[in-house]
Amino acid sequence: MTDTESYQYWAFISYSHADTAWARWLHHSLEHYRIPVRLVGRETEVGPVPKKLFPVFRDRDELAGSAELGPALQNALRRSRFQIVIASPNSARSRWVNEEIKFFKSLGRASRVLALIVDGEPNASDKGQPQLECFPGALRFQVGADGQVTGDPAELIAADARKAGDGKVNGLLKLIAGILGLGFNDLRQRELQARNRRLAILASIATAISAVTIVLAVVAYQARNDALRRQQQAEDLLQFMLGDLRGKLEPIGKLAILDAVGQKAMDYFATLDQKDLTDAALASRATALRQIGDVRIKQGDMVGASEAIREALKLDEELVARHPQVTGYLRSMGDSVYSMGNAHYIKGETDLALPWLERYSKITSRLVAIEPANAEWAKLAVEANLNLGAVAFARTELAAAEAYFTKAIAKQRELVEADPGNEEFLQVLSNLHGWMWSVESGRHGWKAAIEHASRQSELHRRQLELSPDNANHRFYLASAGVRALRTESQMGPLEPDSPVLRETLRVTHELTQLDPENIDFANLRVVAANFPIEAHVATDKLHAAESAARQALELARGTYGKAPQNAQALRGLLLMLSQAAKVNLLLNDRSATRALLREAHDVSLPDKPDALQANLRLDIDLLDWWLASGTADETAAQVRAAESVKRVGASGGAVRPDLMLRHAALLHDRAGASRWFSQLTDTERRHPFLREFCRATASCGAPV
Repeated sequence: MTDTESYQYWAFISYSHADTAWARWLHHSLEHYRIPVRLVGRETEVGPVPKKLFPVFRDRDELAGSAELGPALQNALRRSRFQIVIASPNSARSRWVNEEIKFFKSLGRASRVLALIVDGEPNASDKGQPQLECFPGALRFQVGADGQVTGDPAELIAADARKAGDGKVNGLLKLIAGILGLGFNDLRQRELQARNRRLAILASIATAISAVTIVLAVVAYQARNDALRRQQQAEDLLQFMLGDLRGKLEPIGKLAILDAVGQKAMDYFATLDQKDLTDAALASRATALRQIGDVRIKQGDMVGASEAIREALKLDEELVARHPQVTGYLRSMGDSVYSMGNAHYIKGETDLALPWLERYSKITSRLVAIEPANAEWAKLAVEANLNLGAVAFARTELAAAEAYFTKAIAKQRELVEADPGNEEFLQVLSNLHGWMWSVESGRHGWKAAIEHASRQSELHRRQLELSPDNANHRFYLASAGVRALRTESQMGPLEPDSPVLRETLRVTHELTQLDPENIDFANLRVVAANFPIEAHVATDKLHAAESAARQALELARGTYGKAPQNAQALRGLLLMLSQAAKVNLLLNDRSATRALLREAHDVSLPDKPDALQANLRLDIDLLDWWLASGTADETAAQVRAAESVKRVGASGGAVRPDLMLRHAALLHDRAGASRWFSQLTDTERRHPFLREFCRATASCGAPV
């Protein structure tokens, strides 16, 4: 693209997520900067000066959720006149900032890369202080046409926003001057003129305010009642912002707006004299603090969340001490207590979460005691038991978890019976049965687990009857079907024409037709597509299994192609490649099996794969090792399998027993294989693939 062609963006801002606040400021400042009229239209080396620098690209605004340098970001870089790098130690360590710079320079635009220093020191690496370095490698050195960083130093135009440097205002002006091809003084002169105008206006305003103050002093006494009325109106508005408005914004994920609303509320309270704070104002302040804390939790700032919520709790406790029977204040205190417990639970600190959630349960019981007929308090009591059950489950205390969930289910059923058309009540009851499915699956209570999965499905069908067009209800119905199928497969071979399997396949197909771009829907369809393969293999219908595996693999390839960074999409592709390879092995088609394994090895794992991804790669490596047995490739295959075992350990997970059995058998460790065989379920032992493996290797140490 040349200067004579059309660009979409004036600049592309590259920055580390840790410097988001700087990126927001820069993005807003560039797009809202008004270029002096006397300069507009002037011809410079980059073309005529425009009225505004709009638009400017910042990836978190333009491509929310994008974390990789994919085609969309590359296209945005191509269509940007300049690139501005927010330089800090954070960006110097950021892989993606470096990749964006490399790509932009490879377009032949190295002279159009600008930097704004916000922290650290330029070229500190050359002075033996790499921890202070603020320039990424691709910024410090030249980049070749092939996109590779060379060892030749790069010439760089950098503005310094630090107080010891240019400062924010002058740093911004230097960047704008560089983009427009103007001199810094051209813009600086405009800023000085604007500053003088502002000072003159402020002086006039100050004079006017003085005059008005004299008049107001005369009528101050009469205005007192009006002031109290306006304060009440302000507090009513805050209640709407923190209550009704939050209820509308939270479901659509507008965290930034929620954050701003909470902060604006706190700014208002800061203007009030403490002696003027009414109980309603104290309650609103607590709500604002709690909202700020909840937003911090969603943003991952647990320290900031805890600080805000603790301050909210102090105010709530003061109000409850003043009015112990006022349920509104008691409920607000419960919300703060729950938020503290939830923050610890999300961090995995179940020991710290438990006391808070137990206290929350006592508060909900107190609310029910004050107003036994209030359905809202009954709902909170159900949630309190669900929370305690979730903590017990996380601590693998299955009996305690079951007790909490059972109590919650009994109460939630009463709420559903009293209001059978309430979809929220139906969803909570479904969630509780999902938790019970997890408990029963955890202790291999397969019949009970299937019963809970079936009840989940029934509840989601009722939701669909109430809202036939609700895609989420369909998604939950299919998810419950997947749980039921997983449980059935533990009890014995699946039937290819199982009603649950037919329904799950139908619903997942409908979901992907409804929204082909929804990756969650696509991933669930891939998971469901695995069950027909297993059903056909279990009944020795290998050709039908091979056909089902081919179709499922195409779905998995398509989903992974749309979202290669999605963890579940990667798991789905590896699973289907493994399944297809196993079916072809059972059909004795080793050529097709090797082709599938080669494709699997070409699929890149993330630097830190999760336990499921690592186990799936080990499964594939063990297949490869088995095929290579007795050949010159066996040693290399064995090494890859050993590395995969280590990778699972590094992920924090454990290797599946069936994989450890195969690993021991391929090492001809019959005793080890026998130990692992004893840990398998009856269904796993009877699986046709494992039976064939044990028969062929004669090393499992178990009957075949």
